[in-house]
Amino acid sequence: MAVLGIVFGVCGLIGLVWTVVIAIQSGDTWWGILGLLCGIVAIIYAVQHLDKCKVPLALMALAVVGNIITTVAAGV
Repeated sequence: MAVLGIVFGVCGLIGLVWTVVIAIQSGDTWWGILGLLCGIVAIIYAVQHLDKCKVPLALMALAVVGNIITTVAAGV
Protein backbone atom coordinates (compact mmCIF):
# COMPACT_ATOMS: atom_id res chain seq x y z
CA MET A 1 0.00 0.00 0.00
CA ALA A 2 2.86 2.37 0.73
CA VAL A 3 4.17 1.98 -2.81
CA LEU A 4 0.79 2.98 -4.24
CA GLY A 5 0.71 6.01 -1.97
CA ILE A 6 4.12 7.06 -3.27
CA VAL A 7 3.07 6.52 -6.90
CA PHE A 8 -0.09 8.59 -6.43
CA GLY A 9 1.91 11.29 -4.63
CA VAL A 10 4.40 11.50 -7.49
CA CYS A 11 1.52 11.71 -10.01
CA GLY A 12 0.04 14.60 -8.04
CA LEU A 13 3.38 16.37 -7.82
CA ILE A 14 3.96 16.01 -11.56
CA GLY A 15 0.47 17.39 -12.28
CA LEU A 16 1.02 20.29 -9.90
CA VAL A 17 4.39 21.28 -11.35
CA TRP A 18 3.08 20.87 -14.89
CA THR A 19 0.15 23.19 -14.13
CA VAL A 20 2.48 25.75 -12.55
CA VAL A 21 4.74 25.67 -15.62
CA ILE A 22 1.74 26.15 -17.93
CA ALA A 23 0.52 29.07 -15.83
CA ILE A 24 3.90 30.81 -15.85
CA GLN A 25 4.43 30.22 -19.57
CA SER A 26 0.98 31.67 -20.27
CA GLY A 27 1.92 34.88 -18.48
CA ASP A 28 -0.08 34.13 -15.34
CA THR A 29 2.92 34.39 -13.04
CA TRP A 30 0.90 35.00 -9.86
CA TRP A 31 -1.27 31.96 -10.54
CA GLY A 32 1.92 29.94 -10.97
CA ILE A 33 3.49 31.18 -7.73
CA LEU A 34 0.28 30.75 -5.74
CA GLY A 35 -0.28 27.32 -7.30
CA LEU A 36 3.16 26.25 -6.17
CA LEU A 37 2.43 27.44 -2.63
CA CYS A 38 -1.11 26.04 -2.41
CA GLY A 39 -2.22 23.02 -4.42
CA ILE A 40 -5.90 23.97 -4.52
CA VAL A 41 -4.98 27.12 -6.45
CA ALA A 42 -3.30 24.95 -9.09
CA ILE A 43 -6.44 22.82 -9.34
CA ILE A 44 -8.60 25.94 -9.73
CA TYR A 45 -6.28 27.27 -12.44
CA ALA A 46 -6.36 23.93 -14.25
CA VAL A 47 -10.16 23.85 -14.20
CA GLN A 48 -10.34 27.42 -15.51
CA HIS A 49 -7.88 26.61 -18.31
CA LEU A 50 -9.06 23.11 -19.15
CA ASP A 51 -8.01 23.41 -22.79
CA LYS A 52 -4.33 23.60 -21.78
CA CYS A 53 -4.41 21.64 -18.51
CA LYS A 54 -6.40 18.46 -19.15
CA VAL A 55 -3.57 16.02 -18.52
CA PRO A 56 -2.11 17.77 -15.43
CA LEU A 57 -5.60 18.07 -13.95
CA ALA A 58 -6.20 14.37 -14.58
CA LEU A 59 -2.92 13.56 -12.81
CA MET A 60 -3.86 15.69 -9.80
CA ALA A 61 -7.35 14.14 -9.65
CA LEU A 62 -5.84 10.65 -9.92
CA ALA A 63 -3.54 11.47 -7.01
CA VAL A 64 -6.37 12.73 -4.79
CA VAL A 65 -8.71 9.82 -5.51
CA GLY A 66 -5.91 7.27 -5.39
CA ASN A 67 -4.63 8.49 -2.02
CA ILE A 68 -8.15 8.42 -0.58
CA ILE A 69 -8.71 4.86 -1.80
CA THR A 70 -5.27 3.76 -0.55
CA THR A 71 -5.90 5.29 2.88
CA VAL A 72 -9.31 3.65 3.18
CA ALA A 73 -7.96 0.28 2.00
CA ALA A 74 -5.13 0.47 4.54
CA GLY A 75 -7.65 1.09 7.32
CA VAL A 76 -6.00 4.23 8.63
